[in-house]
Amino acid sequence: MTDLKTARVAADALAALAEPTRLRLVLELRAGPLPVGELARRIGAEVVNASHHLNWLRAAGLVAYRKRGKFRDYSLADRFSVEAGTLWLDLGWCRVAFPAGAGGATDAA
Repeated sequence: MTDLKTARVAADALAALAEPTRLRLVLELRAGPLPVGELARRIGAEVVNASHHLNWLRAAGLVAYRKRGKFRDYSLADRFSVEAGTLWLDLGWCRVAFPAGAGGATDAA
């Protein structure tokens, strides 16, 4: 049985991913770190909208960023791993798979 804290962390992550724009951002980051402007362009969103959703993902522990001057390059948090072409999210008591065909820039080619 999982403890309440682990369950809350998992629920917060799943809630963050339940919004289509945030899920698309995660899938775009599968290929590696990207600045907000590029992420917004790739998903067809305004920069302010993409930034808002990235803040939600960061609060849920799903993305991290590195400052580069006045820009931020976002990347997937360490909770994600790639095994045999599948992106995995570790929720502590279970894992969620994002298969290669699940969308994102790497699948568009």
